[in-house]
Amino acid sequence: MKRLLVACAVLILLGMLAVRYCHRQPPDSPSVATATISSIASESPLLEAQKYFSASSFTNDATANRAYLADLRRTLRSLPRADAVHILMQFLDSGIDAATGLRFQPGAGGMLLEAPTLRVFALDLLGELAPEEAARISRPILDTRSSQDEWAIALRNAHSALPDPIHVLAQALDHAPWVASPTSGLLHTLDLISLEGDTRLLPRVEQLRTTAPSAWRKASTVSLHRLASLHPQTTFRYINEHPTWLGDSPLIRADLFASADLSDLTQLQLIEPRLADPGVSYEEKEKLLLMLASPGYFLNEGLFTRPGEPPSAQDYSQRDAQLLRLVDEWSARFPELHTPLQELREFLAESQ
Repeated sequence: MKRLLVACAVLILLGMLAVRYCHRQPPDSPSVATATISSIASESPLLEAQKYFSASSFTNDATANRAYLADLRRTLRSLPRADAVHILMQFLDSGIDAATGLRFQPGAGGMLLEAPTLRVFALDLLGELAPEEAARISRPILDTRSSQDEWAIALRNAHSALPDPIHVLAQALDHAPWVASPTSGLLHTLDLISLEGDTRLLPRVEQLRTTAPSAWRKASTVSLHRLASLHPQTTFRYINEHPTWLGDSPLIRADLFASADLSDLTQLQLIEPRLADPGVSYEEKEKLLLMLASPGYFLNEGLFTRPGEPPSAQDYSQRDAQLLRLVDEWSARFPELHTPLQELREFLAESQ
């Protein structure tokens, strides 16, 4: 029955294509799906498709499954856009699905490099080929609580068309079964907070870090760093106005200041109260100062956000010079921080 459902799923997805399927005989495991989609045109494409898909299904061989989906993606991209969209829509309307055994992995532009199910694959590719149509059919999915990964792609597809995407995300983050056992797709939706620069969900993020499974802690840390990188003033202001936020992780809180633009007076005016605040621990202030000298940047793609340009050598040199001037000024204003400021001065001097 499972093999039949998988065969039907892929036939609905590709049955209308005039494609030819070339079989590659596996050396020792006949159950592995090793055939590939090749050129357009065949004497009996539907017959060949039926033969191929009735004899093959997704297996535990991730390499074969990955190659199959990559070939499928190339074939659909090669078709006239309207034809490819029609095929994807027919499949999504069928309600049929099949697991691929692959990860939920965002790539360039938030499009998936790998997809855990055929429906996630189809919805993702539809978002690339027909964004408006993808947003339209994704909105009803956001009212469901069936597949977390499918819901995540639906949110990516539709978020720009929603009146309040953060509210939609908040509802999902309050769905207890999902919170208790999150998939990679659901964890990646925290990236929407980073994109929007909206702080309404930060209390909920803190709750997830402390009360939910540990996967939330790692995902939220990445999201918060992206938020600080994209919206530093918003992040720093929130930290100053909510002194107990991330109270169990003060060093993570200090890390968020690493993205500060030291040439921006407004950002400096949000950093200096942290250094002066007697309620902020010495260890947190020390970590904050260290992070100002070690700004990082993201190399990987988020579901909603893109990585920034890596700083150049000149960028680092200018930042170090600015920070060195600030260290001289702060040494006079914050004598209780003499030791970490002196260590910072020495570190900067060695970097010249």
